[in-house]
Amino acid sequence: MKVLICGIICLFAFCGANPVNPSVHDVVSRALERIDYNNIIPKELITRLRFLTEADILGGSEITVFLNQYADTIFNNLQNFIRQHNWQNVDIPDTHLKISGGSVDLTRGNLNDLDTISRGGDVILTYEGDNKKLVIELPITFGDLRFHYHHHTKVLFISMSGEVDGTVKHIQVSAIASFDFNSNTVFLDHYDMKHSGDVTVHFSGNPVVDWLANAISAVVTTFMGQVIINVMAKFIRDNLRAVIENLNEAIAQIINH
Repeated sequence: MKVLICGIICLFAFCGANPVNPSVHDVVSRALERIDYNNIIPKELITRLRFLTEADILGGSEITVFLNQYADTIFNNLQNFIRQHNWQNVDIPDTHLKISGGSVDLTRGNLNDLDTISRGGDVILTYEGDNKKLVIELPITFGDLRFHYHHHTKVLFISMSGEVDGTVKHIQVSAIASFDFNSNTVFLDHYDMKHSGDVTVHFSGNPVVDWLANAISAVVTTFMGQVIINVMAKFIRDNLRAVIENLNEAIAQIINH
């Protein structure tokens, strides 16, 4: 995830660098040289962005470019990269849910199929000449994400333990980042995550009382959707912030070198 975000941010920063200002061009170019793309960023995209920079066609006007085709290639490469490094799964925190007449403790959880990440809409790159700022809109979506927990459920005088499996569908992320050439700084301007509410939950492991657990699954489902959203939101937001912090540190080091 960090490789994808860092690559995209650096690429659009490079695209907007104006050779009239050698310091900016030098900062971005040297920052790009320090990034290991791991075959994720298409070389053709780098070549075309370099051409735009050297041709000095950005000027002081506002220019908008759609990067959908390149984004699809990047996401396809990222999917393979995630699988190769076995990053499809992440641990999710223990959760205590209060329900009518009892409670549900969810432990040892994990979230699967993060390699279903893909483009969730138009990837738009805008150069704001008046503000000397480059802005990228990056919509991200995931396929069906499976989760698994061990549960301990208490309802009235009945106590049961077992496994709970479920699926969250249609998670979408909207992120907007920008590079300000006045301060040579990258910002995360907007971040939001949502899903359609399509969550399924199934309890298993105790045949005698599974019927009761599944009877309350409708209640648990309401909570589980938000739990998964919170986990995913933190996961992606933390990666975005980490990448931006690292990139700003790298740029500062280059400027002060």
